[in-house]
Amino acid sequence: SALQMANMTPLEKAKALAASLAAGGGPAVVMGEGGVLKIDAQAAMAKARLIAQQMESLANNPSNLTALQLQLTGGVAASYYADELDINDYPFQARRKVTNRQSIDDLTERTGVAIISRGAYVPPGKKMEPGERKLHLLIEGSSEMSVRQAKLELQRALDEETMKIGASVTSGIGLGALAGGSSGRYSVL
Repeated sequence: SALQMANMTPLEKAKALAASLAAGGGPAVVMGEGGVLKIDAQAAMAKARLIAQQMESLANNPSNLTALQLQLTGGVAASYYADELDINDYPFQARRKVTNRQSIDDLTERTGVAIISRGAYVPPGKKMEPGERKLHLLIEGSSEMSVRQAKLELQRALDEETMKIGASVTSGIGLGALAGGSSGRYSVL
């Protein structure tokens, strides 16, 4: 049995362990780095039930996250903060500025957060499909302050770029120049 486990992929090992635990058989055998590691099936099932119950209570009440984190990290407090910033309704140039790889890398280096673009662009007037989310940025970090700082900087960059675009349009450059065309006077006959 241990020889068969050595030839299994990690997924196959996990399935075999789960089947052994579900069947309530004797102790499951899993290959460890130093040889064979024996696991008490009843103790493993009890721990799995406890974690599943905690995860279910977390889904119902996010304030329970700290207790679950302490349980899963062995008592070491691990922090996780996340926030979202909707960017779907901003002009293309503003969205491009905050999703540019260099901009994201700079902000990540300054604040220590991870920024992930999620959702899909939904043009004005288009109906969204069920389950579809508008384009937004997911900001994740280990402290609430770093997540808040990153969100504020992203919001500032979006607002600045939107203001530049608005000033360009009202100052006479026109939409043709923004799209790469030439600007000038046109007469309609």
